Amino acid sequence: MSSIKIKLDRGYDLIVETERLDSIERSIPEKKYRVEEKSYHLPPYLYETLIELLDNEKIDYSIDKSIPTDFSLKEKLVLSTTLRPYQEEALNTWFVKKKGIIILPTGSGKTIVGLAIIAKLNLKTIILVPTINLLYQWQEVIKSVLSLNPANLGQLGDGVSNLQEITVSTYDSARLKIKQLRQEFGLIIADECHHLAAPTTSLIAKGMIASARAGLTATPREDDLGKELIPLLGPLIRTTSIALLQDKGFMAELEHEVITVEPLADEWEEYQKAEKTYRNYLAKHNIAMTSPKDFERLIFRVNRDPEAKKALDAHRRARVLSFGSKAKLLALKPLLELHSEDRVIIFSEFTNVVNEVSQTFLIPAITHETSSSERNAILSAFHSGEITKIVAGKVLDEGWDCPDARVGIILSGTRQQRQYIQRLGRILRPKVKNAILYQIITKGSREISVAKDRTVDITKS
Repeated sequence: MSSIKIKLDRGYDLIVETERLDSIERSIPEKKYRVEEKSYHLPPYLYETLIELLDNEKIDYSIDKSIPTDFSLKEKLVLSTTLRPYQEEALNTWFVKKKGIIILPTGSGKTIVGLAIIAKLNLKTIILVPTINLLYQWQEVIKSVLSLNPANLGQLGDGVSNLQEITVSTYDSARLKIKQLRQEFGLIIADECHHLAAPTTSLIAKGMIASARAGLTATPREDDLGKELIPLLGPLIRTTSIALLQDKGFMAELEHEVITVEPLADEWEEYQKAEKTYRNYLAKHNIAMTSPKDFERLIFRVNRDPEAKKALDAHRRARVLSFGSKAKLLALKPLLELHSEDRVIIFSEFTNVVNEVSQTFLIPAITHETSSSERNAILSAFHSGEITKIVAGKVLDEGWDCPDARVGIILSGTRQQRQYIQRLGRILRPKVKNAILYQIITKGSREISVAKDRTVDITKS
């Protein structure tokens, strides 16, 4: 058989120019054969799988110059910090295949493990992060612990498009630039890698030929890992738990308190009315809310049933009344007085509640509406101790590092254990005193079951 030619086209695909091959048909997923072109089209992430298959089958092939063969860095990087034993174990386990999803608790130093991989492998690297805040945080840590020439540190996101040998990019920016990125890097590090489970975001990992891949996460979902992440990033790597880190002194001990508040009379009356409207509709149409799919059934009914819309509106209003009860602000005041000397992070699901807390107690607020410059200034002041209290929406749920935060107050949250663990991780960095987490819950409302579902016993994590 004549030599097979492998190349990247001008679009998205990896092209294998050949007649149909039994080995490819049998062993390569996600391929499409185009008879008129006599070629297979594959997503680029299958490049290494393809090469291994052809080598094992002793099939002759050539690689077009459109596919780089050397991703080595110009300079040999050195990591200036010492890894903890569990970090070293994660690093060594990852290097067995140069692939893997490293699962470490929030606050245990996943970033350092990622940078250790870069220093040891010494390949051109793209670091994917979900938020602008994390983009700048990674850059600062790189500058502090890696011997990288600052000129070789790039950024893709927050209005900047500067590709360098080590580039930090948001997922959104990488998705828009995938044709430009696909053959630039030999190593992908995906921070908060559960984001790659989304169909649109997974195209980033599928669209790059990089064979070395590391996922970093504290809160994986097993179904996502099985369906999406393991094929894209490699096997699961677990080396420790929150409980073990606490035993070794690498994480703070935790005090946890649930505070229930009596709703205000007018709020409670409106809440009960909204709940009745919602529950009556479910009972009338035999809809049992036992899973997210049941809620989707209600949403699908809205366009053809005006009563369904009223029920959905009532559900949302009841949620706002219970999760955002003004009684919670009354409970917040004594907590802030009790912890006047501590650094405190207050979390809420609702932007209007975040703003109300900010205005009532004169506390800096961070929401999705906060500009990058203002957010960075607030976080920098909190980190230095210039300010000791901040209130935030969901924008700070992931990947923000502040070792000195001691107290967390959850005014409202979802049922997701992932969100709870992320918020908990903001206060568990090692410190002299125990960390304290408060959850403020509206008595008699659906929020009680929501809080119960999300709360994780970290001694078993």
